[in-house]
Amino acid sequence: MAPAEEELSGGRDMFGPVRKPGTGFLNPVSIAIFLHGRNAKASVKSSNHAIDIQDLDSDLTLITLSEGPIPTDRDFVLSWKPTAESSPTASVFAEEWDGSRHFLVTVTPPDAGSWPDDRQPRDLILVLDKSGSMAGSAIDQAKTAAVTAISRLREADRFNVILFDDDAHSFFPSARSATSENVENILYGLDRVNGNGGTNLVGALREALRLQPAHDRLRQIVFLTDGASSEDEQFLRLLKRRLHRNRLFTVGVGAAPNSYLMVRAAQLGRGTYTYIDNASQIEEQMGALFRKLEKPALTDMKISWRTGLGSEAEIYPSRLPDLYIGEPVSFLVRIPLAAPYLASMSLEP
Repeated sequence: MAPAEEELSGGRDMFGPVRKPGTGFLNPVSIAIFLHGRNAKASVKSSNHAIDIQDLDSDLTLITLSEGPIPTDRDFVLSWKPTAESSPTASVFAEEWDGSRHFLVTVTPPDAGSWPDDRQPRDLILVLDKSGSMAGSAIDQAKTAAVTAISRLREADRFNVILFDDDAHSFFPSARSATSENVENILYGLDRVNGNGGTNLVGALREALRLQPAHDRLRQIVFLTDGASSEDEQFLRLLKRRLHRNRLFTVGVGAAPNSYLMVRAAQLGRGTYTYIDNASQIEEQMGALFRKLEKPALTDMKISWRTGLGSEAEIYPSRLPDLYIGEPVSFLVRIPLAAPYLASMSLEP
């Protein structure tokens, strides 16, 4: 034994406890989950464990582990998609707690096949970070995703691309119709883009919000960056002041994006935040986002939830995002426990 090892006392304490094979698991766990509601049990799956699914009745489903008790050596993840019907549906879950009545409301979009495809024309504004940190695979995949999105536009749609590093500039002075000539011009320009420079997020947002959408069009801004920002408050103030009828969808790439800013901006912008931790996934995940944006089922959803005391209920978020095929929208409501209430929701296609 080496001299350094001889000085150690209680050699058994150097090692953690080891359980003898065949004696069972440490800290075994059993799981049973009940899903309530007729529209809550389509496409139930677990990514890490085998599960059994049992329909107890038309409104109740039981999910258990196929192998019985399991070791606690990984996360248990259960996901499911609500059953889509021919028109939008809403479900309400209520709980009384701490002197208030709380509601979770989920609006489920209709089935894609049953919803008319006569959607309103869109203005798609792509804001792409081309700073030095995006050089290489990241900017190449972002360009490929942008090309795919633009190529799928209808001629009634319009588009523009804003590139930013230290500065921000648009390919066109304003959104152009998605004609074959305009699409070819933008594809040629994107092919020559390389990553370099800094990350001016505020300047890019200002350029994206410079023009406002027409009342008969849905204007969707997709903002992709891998950089952090020290101007969070300035960015959010600008967004609040100039958002109007725009929708903002943020995409953070890699390990450095300011997730707080991107999530908050998407909430204020009535959009969603997509996080892509690996640059190799940019094309795939951006493609999924663009396919979703092609199918808005309902826009400008409005809620009226008044109490018998004459006051408005607390609702979060106060402005709902649009409802897209395949993606339910949820919001929270709180009212005083003793107050009667009247709720109504306006759904505008």
